[in-house]
Amino acid sequence: MLSRQPLRRQVLGTAGLVLLVMVAAVLWSARQTRLERRSEISAQAASLAATMAASLDQYVAAISGLASTLSQHDQVRALSAEGSHTLFASALPQQPLLLNIALFSRDAVLVATAFSSTPGTIPPLDFAQEALRQDKPVLSDVFDTPSRGIPAAVLAVPVHREPADPPVGVLGLRLDLKHLQELFSGIPLPAGSVVTVTDRNGRILVRSLDPEKYVGMSGVAAAPSTQPYVRDLDGIDRLTADAMLRRAPWRVSVGIPLSEATLRVAALWTRNVILLLAVTMAALLASLWVAVGTTRGLEHLRAAAQQITAGDFTGTATSPMPNLELRQVQEAFTTMLAKLRDARDANERQMAEERRLNEMLRSMQRQVVRQERQAAVGMLLSGVAHEVNNPLQAILGSTELLSRQQGLSDAARDEVEFMQAQAIRARRIIQSLSRFSDNQLGPAVRLDLREVVNEVVSLKAHDFEREHVRVSVATSGECPVAADFTEIARVVFNLVTNAEQATRGAGTSTRSIDITVSVHGGRVRCEVHDNGPGVPASDEPKLFQPFFTTRSVGDGTGLGLSVSYGIVQSYGGTIGYARNAGGGATFYFELPLYTADQHVQDRAPVLQPPRRSDV
Repeated sequence: MLSRQPLRRQVLGTAGLVLLVMVAAVLWSARQTRLERRSEISAQAASLAATMAASLDQYVAAISGLASTLSQHDQVRALSAEGSHTLFASALPQQPLLLNIALFSRDAVLVATAFSSTPGTIPPLDFAQEALRQDKPVLSDVFDTPSRGIPAAVLAVPVHREPADPPVGVLGLRLDLKHLQELFSGIPLPAGSVVTVTDRNGRILVRSLDPEKYVGMSGVAAAPSTQPYVRDLDGIDRLTADAMLRRAPWRVSVGIPLSEATLRVAALWTRNVILLLAVTMAALLASLWVAVGTTRGLEHLRAAAQQITAGDFTGTATSPMPNLELRQVQEAFTTMLAKLRDARDANERQMAEERRLNEMLRSMQRQVVRQERQAAVGMLLSGVAHEVNNPLQAILGSTELLSRQQGLSDAARDEVEFMQAQAIRARRIIQSLSRFSDNQLGPAVRLDLREVVNEVVSLKAHDFEREHVRVSVATSGECPVAADFTEIARVVFNLVTNAEQATRGAGTSTRSIDITVSVHGGRVRCEVHDNGPGVPASDEPKLFQPFFTTRSVGDGTGLGLSVSYGIVQSYGGTIGYARNAGGGATFYFELPLYTADQHVQDRAPVLQPPRRSDV
């Protein structure tokens, strides 16, 4: 019949037949799964019942062990009221399942309890007579304590003065069955599940749901042979499993609602329904695939054309085409897109190369301008150094002659040595300025930057004291670098001198300079902080240019930072400026950390005032 119908009707008819078969399969699978889940729930209930029964057995065993130990105590065997009371009072807190411990004589007279007096009315002593008659431990039936209304039971244990003698009394341990409710409260069970403990008469001792309503009533009846479940006292059908205690005539029952099986198969039912709907939709889509195939291919090509028009040449994923012609058009689009992308990438590379060359040219121009400035400064400083060096030599000679004269006082000799040290320092500064013209530094040696800082601070100590400037130096461990001591000292001296001059404009009465020396990674960093007004933002780009200064006439030549810049860069370091959080200035420089493969030798500091033999 379908062979005479159009293709669309044939596809729709076939999809309908497949749908009917899938519905039947889903219904059969759901029924089988529900039966399997019922079996799983029954097995789970049996396992939980056995586990809970074993747990209760452990509690009863612990209480039985306590009763056996107490019954053999000398005070209990002697029926001593005071001694037994003390013993029971100390043993009772160790067992939360016990309400009381009592000792009865053979004629049912109460001898002692764990309390100062017996709480409430003494229950019937049938259990005591039974324990005496059988001469073995006996567990009584459940009863309610009149004073508290708490369901309880008593474990009676006969007491012997000697093992071979007849019993002289009975030790009774009253069990708090209400405490069992707390033991079961933390057990994870499906919603609506119930745990019940009944005695030999079927009376409910413990129930996890509504205990105040059902405790004391008759227990759950056994399931009929025709039903795999039981209708509980609260009217809910539950799959129930029982387990008996070995040490007490009690039964533990675990009931899981029958509806739990339906809940557990609900996910599978949902999955099957979704699968059924998916198959149905697949069948329907298959009937429309041929009709919409060409339209989808044209839509894909149109989207590719719009992408190229928008300037996006990243390309789109190829799509299966329903015929050869559309596939050839798609390949032509892909080839055109690849060529356009290559042309754009080549253009971008050319522009990037031009930008790099322009940046290189600007950098070289800046270097040429700086070198020209340094050359001009070097020529000037070279002439000045030559003219100043001659008077310094005369001063050094005169101080040497004065130091050799006899009869000089100690104070005069100290002044002469101080003049000599300052002249030597001035000569070395002139030498440094001379080297500024050709960038030739002194030989690099291994030195500790902390020593350089301490030398400079000691040299400036008199100025700091006169100007009332507080100076602090913070270092962390050894800070070795490879450099010339005098050159690095010149850099530190320039930075500290600039900081001292900057503090004159501090807005507070306290002038302070903080110097830190530390190691960060593979570099040693020295920072000089001051609490002055800082450097204006417009002057920051010109800080390290020769002859630029923010000081008034006579306070500076503008060469200190420029000289320092050349020294630090010659040793492979960096120098810079940053504004403090409080508004002051921070000048810093970094030098590479000294390594053993640099093969330089240690050299003592050269800024110490010289001894007479050094001149």
